[in-house]
Amino acid sequence: MAVKPVLHKHDGNSRRSKIRLGICGRTPTNQNRQKTSKFIEFEDVHEQDKKDLQSHVDRMESHSRQLELKIKNYADQIGRLEEREVELKKEYNSLHQRHTEMIHNYMEHVERIKLQQSILRDLETSTVSRVRSEGENYNSQETFGNY
Repeated sequence: MAVKPVLHKHDGNSRRSKIRLGICGRTPTNQNRQKTSKFIEFEDVHEQDKKDLQSHVDRMESHSRQLELKIKNYADQIGRLEEREVELKKEYNSLHQRHTEMIHNYMEHVERIKLQQSILRDLETSTVSRVRSEGENYNSQETFGNY
């Protein structure tokens, strides 16, 4: 059974390359051929494992870059939200102060209206009392005048 040449990324001058191609200059025995075949198979498996691991490392690095980008984006978003929170707190404080002023003005207005109503009632009461007392005086003068 002849060894099939396997093309790898080795230069054609190295002993391994020559063994792979079966041109090392001496005729290998059956046992040597088996050892060489197993060694080449082992190398192939090792190289494939190495490629798989490198592929895995590349995927992990890519995933790591994506996660770092997400972290950066989330940090930026948190910064914007914190700025917005500060703005909203300022706006809330301004609105709260305005609301307090409006309630204060309303209470002053209600007090003025109560005071005005009280004064009007007092005026009406005193006017009504004066009219009654004048009316009673007039009635008593008429009564006394007829006698």
